[in-house]
Amino acid sequence: MGIFSSQKQLEEIKRILSKYLRLPFSGDSIPGAVMESVLAQVRSGRRLGTYDFVDVVSSAEECGWQVKSTKAGTPVTWKRAKLPNSNELIEKSERVNEFGTLAVGI
Repeated sequence: MGIFSSQKQLEEIKRILSKYLRLPFSGDSIPGAVMESVLAQVRSGRRLGTYDFVDVVSSAEECGWQVKSTKAGTPVTWKRAKLPNSNELIEKSERVNEFGTLAVGI
């Protein structure tokens, strides 16, 4: 299937999130845990529920995704991961395929 969502998958994500936003308690934002769960459902993966490098993984696709969101008019917040072997990972990432992905043995 690949790392990018198909049009059908994107439509399914939109359908689910639209229903969530209609709930009386939803407010004007979608919590990260909800978005991660939706992505996991649509992509046949599983939500890790941790603060690891990826939020959702699919063993079948050997792929993982990190979910980030922000509201219109607010800045995007980026955080640095503190990895003990970061130099090695950076060097490997510079030698991988055109998308800059790295097989990590999911």
